[in-house]
Amino acid sequence: MSDASPKPQRVGLSLLGGPARWPVLVVATVAVVLAYWWTLGNLLPESAGTDAPTSPARTTAMADLEAVEAILETAQRAVKDNEFAKAETVLEAAVEQYPRDQALRLALGDLFVRMSQPVPEAKGHDPEPIPDEQRLALERRAYEQFVEALRIGPRMPGTEFAAGSLARSLDNLDAAIAHFESASTLDKANANYPLHLAQVYFARNELDAANARLAVAVSLNPDLATAWGMMAEIALKQGSPRIALEHLERATALEPREVAWRHMQARAYSRVGEPDKALAALDALPEAERFSRTSLQLAGQALGLARRPEDALARYEQALESGVSDPQVYLDAATWAERLGKVERAGELARTAAMADVPGARRLLDRLEAKP
Repeated sequence: MSDASPKPQRVGLSLLGGPARWPVLVVATVAVVLAYWWTLGNLLPESAGTDAPTSPARTTAMADLEAVEAILETAQRAVKDNEFAKAETVLEAAVEQYPRDQALRLALGDLFVRMSQPVPEAKGHDPEPIPDEQRLALERRAYEQFVEALRIGPRMPGTEFAAGSLARSLDNLDAAIAHFESASTLDKANANYPLHLAQVYFARNELDAANARLAVAVSLNPDLATAWGMMAEIALKQGSPRIALEHLERATALEPREVAWRHMQARAYSRVGEPDKALAALDALPEAERFSRTSLQLAGQALGLARRPEDALARYEQALESGVSDPQVYLDAATWAERLGKVERAGELARTAAMADVPGARRLLDRLEAKP
């Protein structure tokens, strides 16, 4: 997150039908992104140039400069003291008095975003999560303020992006697309805008539209690993594993430790009948990730393709010896042991899984115990 643009949010791409690796989204970190763009401190008016406005507009029914500075200063102090209710009262009263003041609308929207995503009071201490219903209500109120700020004008790309992120979090994907499209039009040099637009199209399974926006994103910034990874996932979904591998070569070069890229490489190599390369991709992961359930399943697929079931079970046994305690892994290992005719070992593994109420474990155990 080193540049002036928000870090791309990663959309959820399923792996083996399991949980999405990219919380992606669809948007779990919208407030962080919005706070990156809009803080109460940077909403103070600045001198505008002669070409285009660089700060929120001073329009009709607006506060004068000194009034805005006083209002925002009061709100800032309240936020700093964690007096969010006071800040809300101050800003809502100001918006009611000056309904056409863009700076105040943006400040109030930013406040609602902050309230929807509490920050830790001290380093290392996570804040108490707020109920989803309350969070969504705050996000809706924030979105209303950003939309009104855009209606007042000027329509700035950062404001469009913030509104689009909130719309996506609220599952209003049509609005999210409209806002991200507008942001891309207003700032054609920012690769993150078409990237986020692609994520929304991906969420709607409009893969060709997503791919087109991703192509724009990487043309603007070839170092966007997320974009290359998304294009790889689309290629896999569309039955083109070789193309996926080309994209993944770029993604892994940029982010060699990213688990999602290695998992996709393993899937793609297995699809093209190269199990050894699939295993090599998985072996590039640190042990903790190499022995995750998804990694073990992908390794099992590759080893099954290579007709090496003994090695698949050995890999599971190695994972269990290393301390893996996921009961689902025990059930998967039991299945491999049964395939190899190791009924006693399969029963031990299935029993552990059954004790943890893993679906299917009791059925497997009953079948094993019924064998002569």
